Amino acid sequence: MSNKQTSKMKYSVLELIQLGKCVGAGSAAVGVAGSGVGIGLIFGNLLLAYSRHPVLEKKVIFLRNFRICIDGSHSTICAYGFVFNII
Repeated sequence: MSNKQTSKMKYSVLELIQLGKCVGAGSAAVGVAGSGVGIGLIFGNLLLAYSRHPVLEKKVIFLRNFRICIDGSHSTICAYGFVFNII
């Protein structure tokens, strides 16, 4: 390789850190969006389950709350990753 080609491939440490932050923030944003989709699926399945078995209302609502807690914790972790990657 000539000297000009090798100089084009060199990146500073600050550029690499900025690149890592952008990649991390993007993946965290995708995680938060995935949690939103998950909550939509939970409520959709709640309506289906309740319409099929109205007698099991308490069990269905308990499972809904449990799934929302798990999905919410995932969303919170992704949001923290997004915030701390931008800083």
